[in-house]
Amino acid sequence: MHLFHQYYLIKTEDNTSYFFYLNKNQEIHYNIYSAENLLLKNEKLVVEIVMDFAATIDFNNQIHVICITKSGVLNYYIGLDTKWKHKTLTQLDVKSNTYRYLSLLIDKNYTHIFCIKTNLLNATIASIEHMYWNQKNINKTTITTYMPGKYPSPYEIDLDSMGNIHIIYKVFYRSNHQLFYNKFNIFNKKWGTSEMVSDLQEEHSHPSILIDRRDNLHLVWCTITKNNFTLKYKNKMNITNPKSKWCNPKILSSTNANNLSPIILHEGSFIKVLSKQNNNINEVVSNDYGLSWEPSSRNQSYRSKNPILIGYFSNHKLENKSSKIKYVYGEIEDNVNIFGAKLFKVKESSRVMNITSNTSNTIHKEKDPHDDVSISNNIIKENIDSSLDIKDTKLESSENIQTAEIQTAGINKGLVANDMKEINRKDKSFDQLIYNIENHMNTLINELEKLLEIKNLLEKNSFNSEESNQSLTPTKSKEFFTNQLLEINNTLSILDKEKNNLKEKLNTLQNQFDIVESRIKECQNRHVVLQEELSKFTDENLGFVNKIMSFFR
Repeated sequence: MHLFHQYYLIKTEDNTSYFFYLNKNQEIHYNIYSAENLLLKNEKLVVEIVMDFAATIDFNNQIHVICITKSGVLNYYIGLDTKWKHKTLTQLDVKSNTYRYLSLLIDKNYTHIFCIKTNLLNATIASIEHMYWNQKNINKTTITTYMPGKYPSPYEIDLDSMGNIHIIYKVFYRSNHQLFYNKFNIFNKKWGTSEMVSDLQEEHSHPSILIDRRDNLHLVWCTITKNNFTLKYKNKMNITNPKSKWCNPKILSSTNANNLSPIILHEGSFIKVLSKQNNNINEVVSNDYGLSWEPSSRNQSYRSKNPILIGYFSNHKLENKSSKIKYVYGEIEDNVNIFGAKLFKVKESSRVMNITSNTSNTIHKEKDPHDDVSISNNIIKENIDSSLDIKDTKLESSENIQTAEIQTAGINKGLVANDMKEINRKDKSFDQLIYNIENHMNTLINELEKLLEIKNLLEKNSFNSEESNQSLTPTKSKEFFTNQLLEINNTLSILDKEKNNLKEKLNTLQNQFDIVESRIKECQNRHVVLQEELSKFTDENLGFVNKIMSFFR
């Protein structure tokens, strides 16, 4: 079985967050959280049964949601807060096909929708469908048709800085499940030829990809040996370069660790792989973009009662400058608690609860986590209020306390409450300060890396210029430039010859094209004539049949 996210967490540019999920009735609901990570309200988006849905956010800070209803209607929503526009895109044939694993990507002027389509009469064959549009036209294509195996699994997609789309999907090939890779070229609007990127001798599952801010593609997946899952990793550096190649795979976990459903995060100067092991979320870290990984003995682990896998999109400028995150593991109820990434403010008490497995606010898939929506106060304030209630009860029930003592107790009570509120306020300020410092440090690290690259480039250019200046004396400079001019002239003459040859070839191809075009026109004319003759023949036969039928009436 594959763990597929049915939750989406979206952060807007003003640091407000939206959490979309299906409730127990399979309706789309969403929570809105403040920049302080407090639940503001819960809203309904779709009040009919939804089979699958996806969500994302565009550069104009508008949230997009697409869903397939039980009746097969493909609906599209755009909006924010409680203001939504709705449009029906098409009616799907759910009586003949199943549609699953919806994905939604928005890049610049294009909107992309993906899904896996399987015919109910032949479930052994599936296809990955791709529909995309801009303001001018809409296009639809089938990426691939393949054998998914007994349990169809989700594909993985991501965008590079040029807008090209990269996909990894699992195929039952020969006797094992293998991983295949393909790329959509945004300039010619075509998918390439799929290539297998896994080992034929091994069984593979749970692939996940991420393209970081440097255009490096990271792939992590599980191999299965004797019913044990092992994490493996490989990358493709600088994928915008046509000569980019896959590196050799690396093992990220021990043989018996049984880590499942890995995801990849790029946060600052770190690449992180998080995976699920029962109720633990285990973390593996690389500080050199996947070239090496920390030993397993130094890896961090997060304890949770029921961690959920969440699709994540963010429009927060500071966050996007130094990080890229597609998925997160977390717990969400009255606040957002994410493992392995510092995306939201989390109280210290909540962090301790995550590690020691004492969390009580966890979303279960069978349960609607927001039947009773309320903004809870923090733990310190609850303890203060409860202790004050106890004090008040004791004061009211006691008959022998003097008036002065009662006044003193009231004053002390007020002072304690004020002190605790002040401490709570300072804690919030301190958390905000740490959050800002960490983001600022990540930004500085990126800027320093860019400066180092520029420095190395300048030093290299300076060294080359010094060498050239030393080698060129005044007496040799004239000869040097003369030779350079001669070489350029020779090159130009060669290029002119090549240009003339290409012109001749182009003329030949043009003549061939004209011949083919004229033959196409002839075939079209013959097709029209044949259609006319066929229609006449049909009319004559029908007339003959009608005469016979009228004869026997």
